[in-house]
Amino acid sequence: TTPIEVATAIVRGTQAAGHVLAARGETAKPVLSCFMGAHGVPEGMRSLQKGHIPSYPFPESAAMALARAVRYARWRSEPEGREVHFDDMDLGTARMVVEGARRRAQPGENVWLTPEETRALLSAAGLPLVPVLSAATAGQAALAASHLGFPVAVKLDSKTLTHKSDVGGVVLDLESEDQVRRAFADIEQRLQARGQRDQMDGVTVQPMIGEGVEAIVGMSHDPSFGPVLMFGLGGVYVELLRDVTFRVHPVTDRDVTEMIRTVRGFKLLEGWRGAPPADIVALEQAILRLSQLVGEVPEIAELDLNPLKVLAVGKGCMAVDARVAVRA
Repeated sequence: TTPIEVATAIVRGTQAAGHVLAARGETAKPVLSCFMGAHGVPEGMRSLQKGHIPSYPFPESAAMALARAVRYARWRSEPEGREVHFDDMDLGTARMVVEGARRRAQPGENVWLTPEETRALLSAAGLPLVPVLSAATAGQAALAASHLGFPVAVKLDSKTLTHKSDVGGVVLDLESEDQVRRAFADIEQRLQARGQRDQMDGVTVQPMIGEGVEAIVGMSHDPSFGPVLMFGLGGVYVELLRDVTFRVHPVTDRDVTEMIRTVRGFKLLEGWRGAPPADIVALEQAILRLSQLVGEVPEIAELDLNPLKVLAVGKGCMAVDARVAVRA
């Protein structure tokens, strides 16, 4: 755009409007007008409306409107995305798992899947999970840890307490069977002190995944838009950092690319301060698989993969923890 300067001390507003209209007829560039302090086109200068020339009260407002128009034009010029479907997803098993859980639900309420059901559902969708073993006692937990190999993490197993960290239900970096037994006892004691011991079904034991960038991928139902997918970085810090982005289901490959690259922490995935670049392709595939799962099994009410460890390029990604709720 080319600014048109008119000495307002000697030229009336109607004359200024005439200059603006004349400029509009001589150029193919967008033309915007600014009459300081006037909201909309001032009286007596309706000719600007006939020429489809917008008017703004301040130059900053005109610049912001033009910038948004440019961004919108760039968005319109990009190729449309496409929905991706994976033929290797075992949707029959996924539906069977969900239907089995729904039989436990009270009318009108959601029910949380057990760890075993969650693993079966996500495995059927091709969503990678860290190996997990369940244990009802401290001794079983120690044997499970020995089988998986140290170091391990021990986490509360509960159908009702879904935020394990909030109740002291997560113990990391355990190096021996004795430490695992103590971790089991500590979780028991913390819940006992809170009056919630009866909500503990046992623990799950899984190997520690030290490398990779922690992310969260999730889905929930919005009353207006239906299923909404979420992506963010931060693992347990996601609620603090709020570095997340959302898209309405179903998402396309283009949507997923934008989701991942618009969070502030994207540089961590690119490789920050000498860290290896993360497997962004595998992360995109995980989000697209989640989108297909939600579409094929609409009874899923809520799903979180948190944290989802995004490993180095070529190594994929892996869900360290997950929770899924289904509607009755």
